[in-house]
Amino acid sequence: SRNRQPLSCTQIETLARCPFVYFLRHVLKITPPEDWSRDATVWLDPAEFGRLLHEVFRDFMTQITARGEKPGFARHWARFKKVADGSIERWRDRIPPPNKAVFAVQRDRILLACETFLKEEEIHCHEVRPCHFEVPFGLPRMDAAPSLGSEDPVSIDLGGGCDFLLRGRVDRVDQRRADEYEVWDYKTGNPHKLREEKLFDRGRQIQHALYARAVEILLARAGRPGRVVCSGYFFPGPKGEGIRIAGRDDAKVLRRILCSLCDLLREGVFPSVPDSDFCPYCDYLSVCGGPERSTKRMIDKLENQRTGGSVLEPFYRLMDGEG
Repeated sequence: SRNRQPLSCTQIETLARCPFVYFLRHVLKITPPEDWSRDATVWLDPAEFGRLLHEVFRDFMTQITARGEKPGFARHWARFKKVADGSIERWRDRIPPPNKAVFAVQRDRILLACETFLKEEEIHCHEVRPCHFEVPFGLPRMDAAPSLGSEDPVSIDLGGGCDFLLRGRVDRVDQRRADEYEVWDYKTGNPHKLREEKLFDRGRQIQHALYARAVEILLARAGRPGRVVCSGYFFPGPKGEGIRIAGRDDAKVLRRILCSLCDLLREGVFPSVPDSDFCPYCDYLSVCGGPERSTKRMIDKLENQRTGGSVLEPFYRLMDGEG
C-alpha cells in the first residue's frame, strides 16, 4: 500500500471481495455499532467459539510437541480433554452462559471438534512433524514470539521493484522433510465457502498462498531456509468434520491478482461488488443500498468507463483474469 502500512490477509480478501466494503472499514474506519445484546439460546458466538478452539489446539499441540510426541487419540485424548475443559472454564468465567442447557450443548460441540481434531491429526502426522504454532509476524504488542515469529512484517514481492508488507498469524507449520514444510490454517466454520474449483477466486481466497510465502521468509530470517510444499485449511469444527483443503498455487496468477489489488489501493478506487454468497452477511448493506441497487450502479459505471486509461482498469483486470 502507498503508506507502507502492513496489510493482513483478511484485508486483502475483503478488498478483492468488495472494494467498497474495504473503503468503509479500513480507509474511513467505519464500523457498525456494537450489539451488546446476546442470543439467549447461544453461549459463545461463532467468533468466540473459534477463538476458544484455536486456544485449545495451540495449547495441546505445544504441550505434546515439547515432550517429543505426535498426536494419538488413545494416548492423548484424556490430556486433550483436560486442556479443553480448562479453556472452557476460563471462557465460562469471562462470558457467563445464559443457562446450563445452552452451556452443555456448546461444550459438547467443543469436545466433538477436539475429538475430530485429534483423530485427524493422528493420521496427518504420520507423514509430518508439527513444529510451530500460532506464528505471529508484523503484529503490534506481540507476546513472547515463538522461534519463528517476528515483530516485523514480511515483504511480498510483486516484481518490477514493487512489493507490499504483510502481517498475520500462521496457525500451524509442519515439517515434512529437512527443508520441506506444510502450512495449515484452522477453520471452525463451514468449508463450503471455500471454492476448490477456483485457484484464488480473484483474490477472495488467497491466504494459503500468502502464508506459504510468509513462512518461507520467516524460515530464512531464522537461519533455517526451507520450502513450503503444501498450504491449506483444516476444518475440525462440527460443520467441517475434519476436512482438509490444500490450496492450489500459481506464482504468476498470484502476482497478477496482487498487482491489480495494489493498483486499486494506489488509485483510490473502491467499486461496490455485489456477491450473493456474502452480501446477506455484510454489515454495510444500508450504505450501498443492497445487491440490486449496487449491481445496477456497478454495471452503469463499468460500461461508462471501460476505455483505455480508466481508473477502473485494475478492476477490469481483476474481473477479467483467470484465478
